[in-house]
Amino acid sequence: MKKYRAVGMGGTFDHFHIGHRHFLEFAGSLADNIIVGITTPKLSEHKVAVELIEPFDIRKKSVEDFLTSKQIPFETFMLTDTYGPTLRNSKVDAVVVTEQTVSGGTTINAKREELGLPELPVHVCSLLRDVSGDLISSTRIRRGKINREGVVYAVPIRNGLKLSMTQSSHFVNAQGPVILSQKPAQLTMPAIIVGDVVAETFINNTWPASLLVFDQRSSRQPYSSEVLQKLVTTSPSVSTIKNPAGQITKEAVNWIEKFCDSLTGQQSSSPSVLLIEGEEDLITVAAVLLAPLGIRVYYGQPHEGIVELNITEEVKEHFYIPFSS
Repeated sequence: MKKYRAVGMGGTFDHFHIGHRHFLEFAGSLADNIIVGITTPKLSEHKVAVELIEPFDIRKKSVEDFLTSKQIPFETFMLTDTYGPTLRNSKVDAVVVTEQTVSGGTTINAKREELGLPELPVHVCSLLRDVSGDLISSTRIRRGKINREGVVYAVPIRNGLKLSMTQSSHFVNAQGPVILSQKPAQLTMPAIIVGDVVAETFINNTWPASLLVFDQRSSRQPYSSEVLQKLVTTSPSVSTIKNPAGQITKEAVNWIEKFCDSLTGQQSSSPSVLLIEGEEDLITVAAVLLAPLGIRVYYGQPHEGIVELNITEEVKEHFYIPFSS
């Protein structure tokens, strides 16, 4: 016998992840039926990277598919305010919240008291943490920090890394579509550009970029570019770091991570410049693993053209594969 006939809970349930599963199963252990409110976009306007939150129908389906698979009886509804079905003629006997949403339960009971109603029991579900000790959340998924299972993309490269032959071979071929002379797509979102020829192409075509990374070499030969040299001497934001061939240094990882953490959902008006002493090729790997979802990374593929990577969960997983074993 479960403790309650029905409990109520609510959430955004964006990029449905292991923490959501934990939350729903916790509620399911308490009641014969759980009533799940899924927030409208308006209730999510304050969230980080709100433009990347999935549509309501996708979030609703993720919740319903999971509960169905676990044979947990449920009802779902569109949550438009804090209270849902918890006030007069309440359909629930208790409220389930997380450590971060305890205030929601407090607000509900304050309103019930105001209406002359008895308090509802509030049960608090613990939050899951990743190997770094940080909370697993949809915000961190959208920011490109973790995947839906709580895997931290930065862990394999956090202290720098010299790629093995197997890892290097994984990245030999183009990792995305190759573009030639046409303008890259949707450059309203931030773009990270890696490689001298690619950076020069972007500048010459006045294509917007948030970061230009180059090492004054092309195909491992010295590359002289008046355009890039002028950029180095005139840009208000130029950094120089060392990164030997075949490696990703800790310094490079830290710099790229800090830069990615500063990105917003809009293209920069003036790009930052990162000049590499050594080789910049593997900066692409760090950029993909550390960048938020939705931005684009461009790099040069020898004898082919410019590779365009739209940073999605799938692209991140593909780049993470060589480091996961």
